Amino acid sequence: MKRLLILIVGIMVLSSCASMSESVFNGHETYYASGSHMKFSILGHRNPSEEAMKESDEESWWGTPVPYEPAK
Repeated sequence: MKRLLILIVGIMVLSSCASMSESVFNGHETYYASGSHMKFSILGHRNPSEEAMKESDEESWWGTPVPYEPAK
């Protein structure tokens, strides 16, 4: 029984690694676009400044826009 459990867990781990290679995040070098983006995300997201808005546009912090489609 213990061997079966270890086998199942091993298969789950290996299959998740395979799906990570196809992930959107795999195409990026880092999670944040820049140091300013990281600083904003950690410290300044509650009170954004005009400067942060300009930087976010210049550095594409928000990635590819996805249009909102309301549920039917």
